[in-house]
Amino acid sequence: MATVASCSSPPPVVVPKQSTFAGSKPIRFSMLTLDGAIVSRATLPRAPLAILFVTTFDVPSQLAAKRLADVSVKMGCGALGIVLEPPENRILAEAFGRALHLPYPLAMADAEILRGGGPFGGVVGVPTLLILDRRGRIAYRSEGLPSSQQIANAFGFAARR
Repeated sequence: MATVASCSSPPPVVVPKQSTFAGSKPIRFSMLTLDGAIVSRATLPRAPLAILFVTTFDVPSQLAAKRLADVSVKMGCGALGIVLEPPENRILAEAFGRALHLPYPLAMADAEILRGGGPFGGVVGVPTLLILDRRGRIAYRSEGLPSSQQIANAFGFAARR
């Protein structure tokens, strides 16, 4: 497993709440990305997959998105960003992805996810990071700003499942 050095930025104000899950059911989802492609667990690589919930106006979301981009590329794992904002903020989400040069697709959350439901469970804060294992089960969940090393460790954990 490749390791990723932690960024040398100051420690985050919010310490992520982390947990690992065992035996959860596979997550089924299908979303339309900002570029018009349909993305689902079936269309993404079978390697561990990170799903990062962000908002465009939140600095920790921006940093988490960039850290996930770096780690997912280095480790060869898939990633998807979901913007927790209403559809009329699509132009902001597009600018967010372009400005950060994200190598993974972004999608706008649907009404059900914005209400706290949907296949991913309630997302109550940003950034929130989920890592799905090869079978599509939630292997890791973190609320708050994760370090690059935490993301790499979560991918490593999911890869072993």
